[in-house]
Amino acid sequence: MKPQPLFHAVLIALTCSAFSARAQTSIYQDPAAKVEARVTDLLNRMTLEEKIDMLGGVEGFYIRPNERLGIPKIKMADGPLGVRNYGMATAFPAGIAFASTGLRCVAGTLSTTARIPTSQAG
Repeated sequence: MKPQPLFHAVLIALTCSAFSARAQTSIYQDPAAKVEARVTDLLNRMTLEEKIDMLGGVEGFYIRPNERLGIPKIKMADGPLGVRNYGMATAFPAGIAFASTGLRCVAGTLSTTARIPTSQAG
């Protein structure tokens, strides 16, 4: 049987491209990449259904995992009225209550104060 040069060339090209694609790391998985680039890359890879799935929670305030993209189940925290869902939390008045005071310094105090329990919760 006579060797088929075209067949061998195609086979080699396909093998090389498969290994090359596997060796490339996705930008969204590269911690050294800029945040904007990582977000853009991830969103471009997600289907509309996967994006919609990220909007809702499951199993007691977790973001749904995405196995295809390697996104784990992530515990969410509710922040506008206090960091909660991690045990004891400081409760804050609703934003409309702060707005009704007309004092910008009150809102600034809230954001500074909310930072403490947020950073402690991780």
